[in-house]
This record gives sequence, structure tokens and C-alpha cells, in this order.
Amino acid sequence: MSQHLPETLAAWPDGELIAILNEELTAADPAWLALERLLARGTHIVGRPRFMILGRRADDKRVTLHLGVFLQSVIAGCACTDDPTPADRIEEYGELRLSIDRHDARAVIEPIDT
Repeated sequence: MSQHLPETLAAWPDGELIAILNEELTAADPAWLALERLLARGTHIVGRPRFMILGRRADDKRVTLHLGVFLQSVIAGCACTDDPTPADRIEEYGELRLSIDRHDARAVIEPIDT
């Protein structure tokens, strides 16, 4: 599955890249991002993820970004008064590789094992 990120591609390699990238990724189809695969402790993502560029490279065909992703999760329980599951938000972190085709701005995203 791919997503189009034309504004991010147009911002390459400008200093506004991270702001535009955050906007487009936040607006992207959650099924495409599939950030749940980054969760180590929680079961559901809550709030808005934040992205940070850890590395970047480009060639004639694509722009590739190594991203750090900061997100919060919760452990879903039954929400009963005697449920022992903590309701606090859990800070989570993961890394992704984002490749954007320079011809049509199609982007592919995949997790990076850390």
C-alpha cells in the first residue's frame, strides 16, 4: 500500500521539511501508517504521533527518510472500577523508513528494527 506525499517531496531538502512531513503524515490514512506495529508496551495509540528525521538520503529515483516516531499508548482493559489495568498513557518510540518516489510522490513506509 502506498500514499502520496507531494508536499513533503516538494519541500525536499528545505528546512520546512519536518513541519510539512508531520502535517502530511498526521493527515495520512492510519491504516497506511500502521503505527500500532511500533508499540512495545501498549495496545492502542492515543493522541497525535510526532515524527523526527534521524537520517536522509536521495538519489535520482527516490528520497528516503529514517524517522523516529514518538507516540503514546494505553493498555486497553474493560474500564471497570476494579480493572487492574493502568489507565495512564505510556510513552512509546519506534523508527520507520519512508521512501518517496521522486516521479509521482508515492510513499512507502516500513518499520525499522531497533
